[in-house]
Formats: sequence, structure tokens, C-alpha cells
Amino acid sequence: MRPLKSATGATLAALYVLAFVVAYLIYRQHSGQFLADAPIMFVALPYTLTALRVFGSVDLSGDNLREVFVAALFCAALAYVIGAIVEAIARAAFSGARAR
Repeated sequence: MRPLKSATGATLAALYVLAFVVAYLIYRQHSGQFLADAPIMFVALPYTLTALRVFGSVDLSGDNLREVFVAALFCAALAYVIGAIVEAIARAAFSGARAR
């Protein structure tokens, strides 16, 4: 079996991690204000929805750095898998078109 390598997936995962870093920096600038966690919650929406469905609750805030890190890893892994699937479909379509 070929090892799972995807340039598209790696790029999407890196962009997602960058989005988390930017959201956390925005949170740090506005910590203590109303809705300061909103950028993090928006970026971590896939994690939040999954945690709500699986565990029934989620405690994601900018103060809980461990939870933000877990959310970033989850979302980056999800972005990698989606990118790998899209790349595999595109490669199959191009190789199929080239075979004709």
C-alpha cells in the first residue's frame, strides 16, 4: 500500500493551523472583552460540532490552551483528509482522461 501523501492535504492543514494562530492572536488582543473567543469558535466550528455530537458539550475558550490545541489538531487532520480525497479524485480524473 502506498503511504498517504498529499500536497493538497498538507497545504490545507497548514492553512488551517495558520487560521488557528491568527484567531488566537486576535483573542489575545481582545481577551477579557465580550465575545473575545468568537474567532476561535468560528475557526474551530468542525471540532465544536463534532464534540457536541459525540460528548454532548464542549469547553472551548481562549483561556483553555490545551483544548484549543486539540481543536487545531482535529481540524488540521480533517483538512488533510479532505485535501487528500480531493487530490485522489483529481488524480484519478486526470489519469482517466489521459488514458483515453
